[in-house]
Amino acid sequence: MKVTNAVDIINEICSYLGDSWFINEKSDVELITGHYQLISAVDKNKDFSMYCCVNNGRLHIRGFVFNDVAGNNFTPALNKGALKLAKYIRKNVISEKNYLFSIFNNRK
Repeated sequence: MKVTNAVDIINEICSYLGDSWFINEKSDVELITGHYQLISAVDKNKDFSMYCCVNNGRLHIRGFVFNDVAGNNFTPALNKGALKLAKYIRKNVISEKNYLFSIFNNRK
């Protein structure tokens, strides 16, 4: 990936994810500088979000349900390219969504 700005890198990856993922400019959670919340405009992802940052040539990303139950941390190298990273994120982060919802629902 030739883009060096973290926001541009994340936006490019989001464009390949599908389901209208984008950086939430007005997150309910106070984030450390350089960290971003990704949300989807699609209803099926309403209570699922991802938090990420770019550091040392890697994307650090993790899925969350209701900003409470966290999935596994996934840290692919940026040199894979945005299309491949989006595929990895769908496979390793977004795919955990139903599992995380089941954990949340079983805690009630």
